[in-house]
Amino acid sequence: NVFSASLGEIINKRTQFGSDSGIKRSLSVSKDALNDGIPLKTNREYYFAVTAYGYNPFGIPRTLESSLSIMALRPQYPEGVLTDSLTASGTLTTATHTDGASDGSVKASVVVSTAITGEDYVVTFSDTLPDGAKVVNWSVTSGGTVVSPNNTIQGGVDFATAKPVGTGANPIIEGLLFEVDGPPLEFKDFYATQNALGAIDGNAGAAADYYGYPGMGRTNIGNQQSNGSTWFITTSNTSNKAYEDFYGYITRYTAGYSNPAGGIQHLIPDDYEFRFTEKGGKMWDDENGVFIDVPMEVWNVGVVSDPADDFQLMPMYWDDDGDGVWNLAAGDHSISGGTNDPFLEGFYVLEHYLQEPGTTGYEAIIAALTADPTSNGAMGGYIWASSPNYLGAPGQITSVVMMNMTFANWNGGLVGDPTFPANVDAVMPETGTVFRMVTTKPNSALDVFTLQTGDMKPQAKAVQVSDVNVWPNPYFGYNPEERNPIDQRMHFTHLPESGSWKIRIFDLAGNHIRTLNGSSVGDGTQFSVWDLRNDFGVPVASGMYIAHVESGGKSKILKLAVVQPEQRLDRY
Repeated sequence: NVFSASLGEIINKRTQFGSDSGIKRSLSVSKDALNDGIPLKTNREYYFAVTAYGYNPFGIPRTLESSLSIMALRPQYPEGVLTDSLTASGTLTTATHTDGASDGSVKASVVVSTAITGEDYVVTFSDTLPDGAKVVNWSVTSGGTVVSPNNTIQGGVDFATAKPVGTGANPIIEGLLFEVDGPPLEFKDFYATQNALGAIDGNAGAAADYYGYPGMGRTNIGNQQSNGSTWFITTSNTSNKAYEDFYGYITRYTAGYSNPAGGIQHLIPDDYEFRFTEKGGKMWDDENGVFIDVPMEVWNVGVVSDPADDFQLMPMYWDDDGDGVWNLAAGDHSISGGTNDPFLEGFYVLEHYLQEPGTTGYEAIIAALTADPTSNGAMGGYIWASSPNYLGAPGQITSVVMMNMTFANWNGGLVGDPTFPANVDAVMPETGTVFRMVTTKPNSALDVFTLQTGDMKPQAKAVQVSDVNVWPNPYFGYNPEERNPIDQRMHFTHLPESGSWKIRIFDLAGNHIRTLNGSSVGDGTQFSVWDLRNDFGVPVASGMYIAHVESGGKSKILKLAVVQPEQRLDRY
């Protein structure tokens, strides 16, 4: 609330601009914002200020800001480094995934190129923090030493608080900002691994790839079925043809209604298979309260390479046409423009809460529903769990994994044909077919990333006295860094930061004017100022001067031109 002189009253007005965008541990500046955005000039002095602020919507005032912390910075070339070998600020390098199966990534962006050591870095993960908290975190090791332990930020989100903090909040290690990303929690691929003839070379597509499903671009989709038909995994809601509809639609109640640990994260990192076998399996007809035999088995295959962790799931469907058979629905799916995409009656997938390998949970569901098909068999009792342990209703042992699933026969036959479904090229995926749904894999304790920076280390260069320069030259009575009329200065640059140096200034007659000695300035600077005075503190006259620079047994001659203000031609 501020007083407005123009209105003569107190009004509510925005007085600061800012955002809750997290922490940024570095800032790269390449342009002079006060002078039309021109590039920064080497060896010119610039001033920057940093403040911290806080916002409280109920405070008076609503914002508090710290006082300015002002610093003077002078861009200059690094000593002892070959400038052309410096890796540009912001350059990204990607780590190699050397162990584990995650879909995450580790990158490092250059913040301070001269600080890069060329060392190799190893990024490892842990499922718990040192205090025992169950939070996935990562550590960076170099040369066997942990240089940055237990970081909890992935993809700009702090996993310890579940709040966005920005990727700039990651640690900067020896000039590199490490960025660890986990994959988005969703499906990664849809494909068929086998058909009636056996394994499919390279797998075959099993999703409507032109509507954004993962696994796009498979060239062997025509090899999916030996009979020439093609089946897509999709939803029984025919208006949901795009992947973004499918993804949210089938997982919105996964692991139970209102379950905070539910949704797609309950499925990850496991993969799932729909196996059309000669034996087949049981499917619960929830509408009629009975089991029917179907040619499909549904499995959670966990880690695909480890069959020992597979466990069977229970499908459940609604018999739209009331014939007691799971078959083609009397309708067309929207996966293509024509009315020739019949699809199977929609089904859910349920799992037993113990998730034991094999068929134990599957058989337990069959036994429970066979013994009492009404008390807990209905959707309200079995599916809509409201807690992570599935026990949303008395005696409940199962919960939904996926909802409203179906298989659509792409261009399989006109659904309006009088002979439907006899006109369709296949009314069911052929026996032997295995469809797989693959989820993304988050970073875990099994994952290791290795980052090599040997090619990024700057190359050494001997300090060259020949690089020493001076500005402004000529000096026309003014230097933009001067603060008053008697604060005259010419700047010598690129001086050695370590060791000794000496600058002796003479007039054209050979008279000694001034000596600047490196020991009087101190180590660690490439910069020295001549105040245009002689050794007695008397201002020099306009004219030409010679500067003799010595360091490390080598020397350089510079010619200096000085025009004092009172002698400038435009003053006459």
